[in-house]
Amino acid sequence: MCITFQILNVYYISNIKNDILSLGQLLLIGYDIHMEGLSFFIKYGRNYLIIKAPM
Repeated sequence: MCITFQILNVYYISNIKNDILSLGQLLLIGYDIHMEGLSFFIKYGRNYLIIKAPM
């Protein structure tokens, strides 16, 4: 099963070379952000893993 998430109302910075997301902004809209071992996780609720990235 694949679920698509859309993150709305993100900050836009013109002329930036990389896309970024503000961790504080994600926390304010209800995402769970944590680090475990050598991995970084962003989840929505308890069941939906959005990102798992190595550090």
